[in-house]
Amino acid sequence: MRFFKNLHNEIDFFFRKNIKLSRKIKENIEQTETSHITEWLQNLINVEKNNIKILDIGAKNWYYVKELYNFFKFNNFEKEIWLDGIEIDAFRVYIDLHTRYDHAMYYSKDLKNCRYIAGDFLKHNEKYDYITWFYPFVTENPLLEWGLPLSTFRPLEMLQHAVASLKPGGIIIIKNQDEKEYIIQENLFQQLNVSYKKEPKCLITMSQNMS
Repeated sequence: MRFFKNLHNEIDFFFRKNIKLSRKIKENIEQTETSHITEWLQNLINVEKNNIKILDIGAKNWYYVKELYNFFKFNNFEKEIWLDGIEIDAFRVYIDLHTRYDHAMYYSKDLKNCRYIAGDFLKHNEKYDYITWFYPFVTENPLLEWGLPLSTFRPLEMLQHAVASLKPGGIIIIKNQDEKEYIIQENLFQQLNVSYKKEPKCLITMSQNMS
């Protein structure tokens, strides 16, 4: 069953990635999903720099982009920020026949210096002050259930590339799904010999690149 599930995902993902269906959302859409971005981040980091560049890995449909954007502008709304979101499966089609890409463009349309990138993070080579990463895949079964093939399961490479994508003094903030995945995430940091800070109440792992 696992073999056929992966084969099915591989074929589906191939077509989504290459056909890239997209059409602009014109009507107002109701926000049905909720986010706790501010709650997760407000006691973890102080955003003191005036001009910062942020990357959100695995942005999905980016329904929470306004909250994420406003968090990084909260201390000084005059500061300039550049916020990128990247999603490898951006052209998954929803029940409304719009894709994740369509929804992300809709949610981010009024935000200055905000960019949604449909692509593989491992092929993205820009540098950032902050990287956020909510619910990364650290085991195979959830990835398969979300419709991705095992060829995209590269948690250690992804984390290594995230660390390499930081500017000096940059910070990665990772929110894991549960305690089990949190422990696996810790192990990935340890394998790379990268320092991290535990935040058990929020299941958040942080890394600071001081190079």
